[in-house]
Amino acid sequence: MKRSPVRPSVCKGKGVRGSVSLFLALTISIFLMLAVVLIEGARENTLLLQAEVALDSGVNSAMGEYHKNLWEDYGLLFIDCSYKSSLPSYEYLSQHIMAAVDRNLGQSSGWLSLMMEDCSVSQVVLATDDDGAAFYRQAVEAAKAETGISILEQLLPYLTRAEELIVTGEEILGTGTSLNSAIEEANGQVIEVQPEVWGYNEDGEYVLERDAEYETVDIVSPVRGILETSEEFILSQVLSGSSVSSLSIDTSKTVSNRNLAVGLGSAEWDEGIADKVLFLYYVYTYMGNYRNPAGEESLQYSMEYILAGKSSDRKNLASVVSRIFLLRLADNFARIQQDGERVAAAEAAAAAATVLVPYLQPVVKQAFLLCWSYEDSLEDVRSLLSGEKVALLKSLSLNELKLDYEQYLMIFLLLTGENRLSVRTMDMIELAVKQTEGNENFRFDGCIASCLIQGRFVDESSRSYRTDVSLSYY
Repeated sequence: MKRSPVRPSVCKGKGVRGSVSLFLALTISIFLMLAVVLIEGARENTLLLQAEVALDSGVNSAMGEYHKNLWEDYGLLFIDCSYKSSLPSYEYLSQHIMAAVDRNLGQSSGWLSLMMEDCSVSQVVLATDDDGAAFYRQAVEAAKAETGISILEQLLPYLTRAEELIVTGEEILGTGTSLNSAIEEANGQVIEVQPEVWGYNEDGEYVLERDAEYETVDIVSPVRGILETSEEFILSQVLSGSSVSSLSIDTSKTVSNRNLAVGLGSAEWDEGIADKVLFLYYVYTYMGNYRNPAGEESLQYSMEYILAGKSSDRKNLASVVSRIFLLRLADNFARIQQDGERVAAAEAAAAAATVLVPYLQPVVKQAFLLCWSYEDSLEDVRSLLSGEKVALLKSLSLNELKLDYEQYLMIFLLLTGENRLSVRTMDMIELAVKQTEGNENFRFDGCIASCLIQGRFVDESSRSYRTDVSLSYY
């Protein structure tokens, strides 16, 4: 009986099982590598998200450190990057953000631990950049929440007319000088009022029967006393013994005159009339004036300063009073020409005064009308300063549109450029804030309206993560 040959199946089977084991080992290692990559990617994304959240939280914390006096007293949101030190610095803002971020990251540990290594500030827009564009925009937003601007809107149709009247008022005063010159030139002339008479006497001699009579022209010029038209003179004529603030400031140190720090970004202007009206309502709400003085600020007549930009309350008031006077003079002179009774009175007075020089009658008539308009205008300004209302355009029979002193002020401010309004309003706010405790070194060109915060973080393996967040109050 033959023995069957031994089959090599067992060895063959062992070889198959070894191949499968190698394949599985290779496959598992690939999956393990993929898992490690995915886990590391998830870790990096988690750390980056953690960095973004931490920086965002830090920026929000910094934004919560806005200047309290600006917000509480003027409705403005800015970060004072001096943080009440002697000089502003972006580094202080970086330090405050890093401190806030460190507090947020303090609990992270292990393979998800993260630390902020650096914080930089760029693309900064300061309150004073572009002549205070960021400040202007915030003031407009603050005014939108208020009501009571209807009177400003009513004035808009008359702005061009008001501007023309101011120019006309200056021209009328120049005309007064010409009228006075013509009258003074005639004065001193010797005029023969009765000729000599010759005739024959009883003896038949041709003799002088009567001597000629002469008179010297002497006309009291109605406008002689109104040629002094300086701002201080006009103010002295209308004050009627009222007291005026004697406060003054050093204008060389104000926002509008000193050399300012400049941001790295820019803010856009919206020069629409609607926003200008809103800004002026903001000025009306927060600034003082002669009729409603500010408290203990460096100047009490802030609105007059914004308009005139001079160093003392008295000088600013004199400038405003002079402008109101010129407007009223032009309107009153136009109105008096339409008043038949007063024109007739001027003609009669001129005729009586120019008997010797009748050719001057039209000149003297206009001089009388100008003099009376001058007095009417002074009386109008006195009424405004005492709190009464005066019609804006009497010559156009718009007596129903009567305005008080503050509303006349608003007309002139509406005619002023937005950039001048903005920086001079900042002058007044800055001076007021400096008088509050701990803000002696406050300056608007250290106030940040917006910027870009860039942060750099590192994990436990010193790998860097960069992210940025915008900081903006508008």
